[in-house]
Amino acid sequence: MDSRISLILMLLLVSLQPSSTMRVEGVAVDQLGRPLNGVTLHIFQGGVEVSSPSLDENGFFAIELREAGTLYLYADDPSTPGVDYLPLRVEAPWEGVRTLIFRPAATLVVEGSAQFIDSKELPLSTTFTVVDLEGKPIEVDGLTLIYGDGENSLTPLLGLREDVLLVPADTPLGVSVNCTVLLGSALITRSFPLVREPLRLVRGEARSIDLLAASMPLNLELVEGLLGGVSERLKDMRIEGFYLEAEEAKLREASSLLEEARYLSTEGLYIESFDAARRCYLNLKALDLRLRHLRLDASTSIYLLLAFLSSTSTLTALLLVERWRSRLATALALYLLSLAALRWSYPGFQLLSPMILTSSSIAALSATLLALYLLSHITPKARGDGHIPVRNLIGPIISIGRRNLRRRRLRTMLTLTSLMILIASFVSLTSISTGYGLTTRRVGRSNWRGVLLRPGGVMIQGLEATVDWLLDQPGVEAVAPKAESMAIPNPHVYLKGRPIYGIVGVDPEAEIWASGLGDILIEGHLPSSDGLAISSRLAEELGLRIGDEVTLLGWTLRLEGVLSDEGLRRLREVDGSHYLPEKLVNISPEGEPPNFVPTPCEPGEVVILHISKALMVPLVSPSRISVKLSGEVDVEAFASRMALERGFKAYASTGGAVYLYQLSSYFEGRGLPLFIPWVILLLNIASITLSALRERRWEVSILSAIGLNPTQIAAVFLVEASILGFVGGGLGHLIGLSLYRLLSILGIPLSVYQKVSALWCLASLALSLSVALVGAAVALKASVILTPSLMRRWRLRGEEEAWVISIPVRLRPEEEREFIDYVASRLHALRGGVVKRTSLIRVHRLDGAYEIEFIYKSAGQALDSFYTRNKLRVENGSVTLTSIGAERWAYEVGSLMRMIAVEWASEKGSISPLSSQPDHPSARQPYRSP
Repeated sequence: MDSRISLILMLLLVSLQPSSTMRVEGVAVDQLGRPLNGVTLHIFQGGVEVSSPSLDENGFFAIELREAGTLYLYADDPSTPGVDYLPLRVEAPWEGVRTLIFRPAATLVVEGSAQFIDSKELPLSTTFTVVDLEGKPIEVDGLTLIYGDGENSLTPLLGLREDVLLVPADTPLGVSVNCTVLLGSALITRSFPLVREPLRLVRGEARSIDLLAASMPLNLELVEGLLGGVSERLKDMRIEGFYLEAEEAKLREASSLLEEARYLSTEGLYIESFDAARRCYLNLKALDLRLRHLRLDASTSIYLLLAFLSSTSTLTALLLVERWRSRLATALALYLLSLAALRWSYPGFQLLSPMILTSSSIAALSATLLALYLLSHITPKARGDGHIPVRNLIGPIISIGRRNLRRRRLRTMLTLTSLMILIASFVSLTSISTGYGLTTRRVGRSNWRGVLLRPGGVMIQGLEATVDWLLDQPGVEAVAPKAESMAIPNPHVYLKGRPIYGIVGVDPEAEIWASGLGDILIEGHLPSSDGLAISSRLAEELGLRIGDEVTLLGWTLRLEGVLSDEGLRRLREVDGSHYLPEKLVNISPEGEPPNFVPTPCEPGEVVILHISKALMVPLVSPSRISVKLSGEVDVEAFASRMALERGFKAYASTGGAVYLYQLSSYFEGRGLPLFIPWVILLLNIASITLSALRERRWEVSILSAIGLNPTQIAAVFLVEASILGFVGGGLGHLIGLSLYRLLSILGIPLSVYQKVSALWCLASLALSLSVALVGAAVALKASVILTPSLMRRWRLRGEEEAWVISIPVRLRPEEEREFIDYVASRLHALRGGVVKRTSLIRVHRLDGAYEIEFIYKSAGQALDSFYTRNKLRVENGSVTLTSIGAERWAYEVGSLMRMIAVEWASEKGSISPLSSQPDHPSARQPYRSP
């Protein structure tokens, strides 16, 4: 019984032991049946080379396999530069000696990477399919010859590099390249031939082919297609009436770049050719986008233009005639003339149906006439105290202003003519727009020579692929990547209980030349893959020395470097940014909603790891790549190429100055020298207005004597200037639009962008009404001479760390409590502000005085954060604000309180003067409260 049990146990143990190796034997011959002698056989199983026997003179080989499965093998003569025989796929083991027939092969080595002008990313995957002359994939004994990093590729099965292709020898063939590339947010596949003409290589030959050169014909085709599409769009929009001289100049510039790209490609300068094609593509895309927006703006802006012209026609009729029936007839006639001029000059008129245009035109004129009628017939209504607010005097003020303009017809016509010339030249002779392309600017100084690259977005290909691509670029000697942790309010990790807010990953060998990190080492060296480096103070506080082991994120790491705290604080990158990463710090006081701002970490809050370890940590990503270039490479040219091709923010440090190259929007102005005569014209109009006001001082005195306050007097002049500005702006804008059509008919090329957007008519109106602002300011000043008001200059005066501001309002004793309650209610209303808000509002009743304490600050994560603590004190009728904060922030609070004081005085029904003139009529009016 015991012997049986022992036998069973022995059998079980034997069955659990790994199976013994199996021997397979074979003979390798060529396609003519001749044995391959002196050739090495490379045998792979599961992507791993299991054996590489040398064949004897009979081509015999024998190998030992540990398990059955599929074998991939190829034969190679070491004396030739390339692989000599195509791969085979066989199932092992087999019985006896098996004859394997190998067909002759040659090797293609693909250099570089494919790049496409419509994407800044490298291809995510690239496959190479060997095809015959008809474009069909070539199969060898059932094995399709596909290489690269895609599916069904032989590259990983044969242990080959991704740039090595084994192709049939002595056979005409081609290679089809398939690249998967990210275009916008979609993945697309681009296909193109590796060579344009059929290849025929001899056995063992190795030939190199530049992949960028192979992709250039496709890139040129893409640019040619886009150029043709933009040309057709330009031609169609010309027929529709658009003035496109500037756009056609851009098209000619793009055509020149395309010709340059073609020439450089034929000369074998593929990098330069790609850059020219990329510039051409970016220019064409920006031009195409502009044309699309131009047409859309023309079709949608017509409605605002109709309202603009109806208002201009109605106001012009208001100036010319007195009776309402005559006004209506004149306004209608002027409007019809304006519509005829607009139809002739404005391309958007042709893009809408006649029915829509007719109904929109009638609606615009009707709405304008109705609004003017209502404004002109507002009946002044006095309040219980007899005071008439400005809003109830709109009708009479408009009537007074209009009559003043009609009485001074010559001056009115001259001013209108000047305004129309100003606006017409602004519309037709200038253009202000934004473009997109490669920009450069100087950002600082540095003694280092090289290029620092900041990712323009997420590195889709990954850091390793980007570094490999950079190392393949001509003139690149070394690359130093760096990784940083994202700025967050909480620690990323803890080191022996100490919070760590920043993690830096470096390549220790490359970082020596890329930054001054190695120069601030106190002891040890920069970390290897199993080490870390920290600041001297952190090492001292944790009691760590070089060689000590610590646990971080589950890793056991050795302290290999200790760095100077002060050196880490001072260390800067080439672009001027802090070397240490940032963290988010809450600057709000306790009890307030958090307001986080990014702040550089302290040296004691940072650990430095090897970059391979750092990138395994969550929220750590590549932050920059420093590139060391050989002496003959132009640093700025290389940086501009990196920005253009890959979308990097490229900082070129020439050993003196640092320049930033990037793809970004830029300002483009044409005809801007005309601003000089415009300024002269504006000054001329302002002088006319000032002259008129001086002549009308007696009129101001009369208006003041009959009871009009300064605001009401200034409103009269404001209305006059507004009517002039509106009429001049409208007519000038229409004349400017007509000039485009006239220039097109006369064939005069003027390189400006046509202003078809409705926003430009608002800009014309704003420019024209700027005269009204000048006139209103002067009028207000002139009226204040006779009737003092609340509008006074105010200044800050510093007392210790606070700013003291006098609020220009005078209160009676019985008004102090009412004023404090009003201010408190306005401050409470601002607690939910989107940009700026108040908080912690407290009202105090003191002996003979009132005080309000409050905080005024920016809301949320504002770009320009501010924070002030304030105290408003009311005592003996005077109001004083004390603000603790920066001077410009104190001005913010002072402006707020001054505005609240003006609002309070307005709601009281009049403005309490700080001082009065006894002989002035307004000084004899009793103060009235509601």
